[in-house]
Amino acid sequence: MSFIKNNNNDSDPGEKATFRELVLTLIKEHKIACFIVAFLVIAAVILTVQSLKKTEYEMYLMYCGPTYAASADIYGKVIEEAAEACAEGDDRPVVAFSTIVYVPDELAEYYQQEGIEYNGAYNAEALQNFDYALVAGEYCVLLLDRSLYEDTKDLGVFVPLSDLGIESEAAYDECALELSKLPIGSRPGFKALPADTVLVLREKSFIQSVFVNKKKTNERYETQREYFISLVNSR
Repeated sequence: MSFIKNNNNDSDPGEKATFRELVLTLIKEHKIACFIVAFLVIAAVILTVQSLKKTEYEMYLMYCGPTYAASADIYGKVIEEAAEACAEGDDRPVVAFSTIVYVPDELAEYYQQEGIEYNGAYNAEALQNFDYALVAGEYCVLLLDRSLYEDTKDLGVFVPLSDLGIESEAAYDECALELSKLPIGSRPGFKALPADTVLVLREKSFIQSVFVNKKKTNERYETQREYFISLVNSR
């Protein structure tokens, strides 16, 4: 590997400083636009990585909350129960189950008061990962901590139950269902999640529509809608 060294010492330090000031001014004056561009670039990278190494899953299910749902006694059971609930005869979907451990503020405060191990930096990173998943990820069927849902629902990223033809006594509000009040919530894997977990369907990702084959994205999303309805109606 070779490196090209610039031996030109005639540059004016003042010009470098001026250029840097221009860049900083641009970022300050257009910080929202810069943030959006940066976010889109990161999202595109995430999608590219996913497409390079992914298995062909059919159902994309995500949990985000304080429980370590990747533990052996929860993870496998949730996958098995979700596949069984969404099966058509002997044909079961291949389920991708992603988990993000996120501790809501009130619980984090309790942890700190009681001396329970809590990592604020890790928690902030978990929240950022969840934000990326909402905007750019493939995961559409979501199991969320209720307070996280409350903090997110006004963004308009969740599908109203009425749009899915769902009427249920387990409805928490117009978009969410209380997992513990659904039949699927009584199965061992799902029951191991906190009682205040809600089940929601994310709207189709705009970012995926831009960076991924649109027809394939639409077909995959329609499949996620069907699986969501199957989970809600399962017995």
